[in-house]
Amino acid sequence: MASVRLDPEFAAVLAALPKDGPLPMSTEVTVEGIRTAFANQLKQVWGGLEWPEGMRETTHTTPSADGSTLRITQFVPRELTSPDAEPRQRAVIYIFGGGTVAGSVELCRPDIALKAAATQTQYFGVHYRLAPENPYPAALHDVYAAVRWLQENAAGFNIDPARIVLSGPSAGGLLAAATALYARDQKLSPPIAGMLLMYPMLDDQTTLAAEDPMRPLLTVTPEANALFWESYLGRPAAERNSDNVPIYASPSRAADVCGLPRAYIDIGGLDLFRDETLAFGGKLAAASVDLELHLYPGLLHGFDFAPGLTASKISAQQQKRFIESF
Repeated sequence: MASVRLDPEFAAVLAALPKDGPLPMSTEVTVEGIRTAFANQLKQVWGGLEWPEGMRETTHTTPSADGSTLRITQFVPRELTSPDAEPRQRAVIYIFGGGTVAGSVELCRPDIALKAAATQTQYFGVHYRLAPENPYPAALHDVYAAVRWLQENAAGFNIDPARIVLSGPSAGGLLAAATALYARDQKLSPPIAGMLLMYPMLDDQTTLAAEDPMRPLLTVTPEANALFWESYLGRPAAERNSDNVPIYASPSRAADVCGLPRAYIDIGGLDLFRDETLAFGGKLAAASVDLELHLYPGLLHGFDFAPGLTASKISAQQQKRFIESF
């Protein structure tokens, strides 16, 4: 089997990291272990970021599908035009990552605020419910409820309901793709405008050979991924099939991706999710979905947690351009 090679710049960053982080995510493959490690990781990466001056932050509530209360936090850059200016603005619904079992809008606040400021775009962070306490379809229904709420209240925020983009890393990418599929089949009008998937977690069937040379480098391991999916779907891999795992739970199972919105995807060449991401991108391209996909050789899951990397800077600029195109 061929050897693998870390991007030299990234290898230097990893060599300089303290033993306790921020990578890998966790050596303890339990929900609590991953939650603790992931929270510590995000605090290390984003805790020192400077909050954009004048960023306005407001938390709203709306019912989810089962009647539970869903919180949605709005981030509005100071420099945005007056509330009644024309044309109405684009918006991004941001879905945090964490394997569906970890993470929160609170932990991601600095990153969301900086993205909103960089793109001069209103961002809305969805406080979706985590597994295993709230397995599928709770998180999907929460994100879709956020989409519906934003469309219904768009005029009050000076937002064009036809210019809403879904964005998320890892499990956030899973929920963005799943919500896009669900919205398509629910005939949401206007449809979702775009989806930005950052190293998305898409396939509950992903495995990795024990002898794969990539295995020792992984920041998300096959064992952790198995825990994510079992927690989210409520059953182990041996009990899952196409009859009990719908496409809205595992988007890679979708045979028909026609009608999905414009897509932007970033993935590292040494990411456990690489092959499933490339396969999903191939489906989008074959279905004539407007797609921009970037594969970064030698980089791991979460490579943008090292923002000084050349690749991270390129990725950030490309994502900014994609958002600003709406």
